[in-house]
Amino acid sequence: MPKIYIQIIYEARITGAYQGTIERALVYKVAALDPEGNIHPKKPIPVPRRQP
Repeated sequence: MPKIYIQIIYEARITGAYQGTIERALVYKVAALDPEGNIHPKKPIPVPRRQP
């Protein structure tokens, strides 16, 4: 995976164990930052509905 830097506000609070996981989730668009650049890890991830 290429190194892609995504600026997250309060990045200093993220432990090294979770840094890569959060960055991959953002790159793969599984998670998103809010308009202020924060991530909310405890919010549920919306699951897209299948088309019938």
